[in-house]
Amino acid sequence: KSGNNTVQIKFVKGSDPRNPDGEETYVAAVYLVKKISCESLLQTIKAENKRSVEDCKKMLAEEIASSGIDIDKVVCPLTCVFDMQPLKTPAKGAYCKHPNCFSLENFVNLWYKNSQRKWTCPICKVKSYDLIVDSYFEEILQDAKQKNLDKSVTTNVEILKDGSYR
Repeated sequence: KSGNNTVQIKFVKGSDPRNPDGEETYVAAVYLVKKISCESLLQTIKAENKRSVEDCKKMLAEEIASSGIDIDKVVCPLTCVFDMQPLKTPAKGAYCKHPNCFSLENFVNLWYKNSQRKWTCPICKVKSYDLIVDSYFEEILQDAKQKNLDKSVTTNVEILKDGSYR
């Protein structure tokens, strides 16, 4: 709140296993945070956290290759895990390894309104404080829309090991 605010710091003596010399280690941090609206957060993520198509394809190919199994294709839904509706803005956590995406709007709205604000990926349960927009899935969705497949019963895309899709 505006005005005078008080911060109290209490030092507790203890041992730090990362400091074998036994010297005391102190760390203090003060964060000034500002709550922003869902719309503002969504705009910021869409503008600043976009992974290029090339990087998305590269990560997919690496993930398929690292599985240790000869995989020809991966089938990914074009629907969001939250509401089973077509993806709006395909997103995932920056550290997620899976190819699937969820709708950024659904994810932000869910965790924004949730008092626990765990921000975990609904697919792999990894902490997802850093979100990225998957440009490759955006391209796939745009292609499906141009071919009028977005209104059909087709809800999956097959991503081949070379990075192409059908």
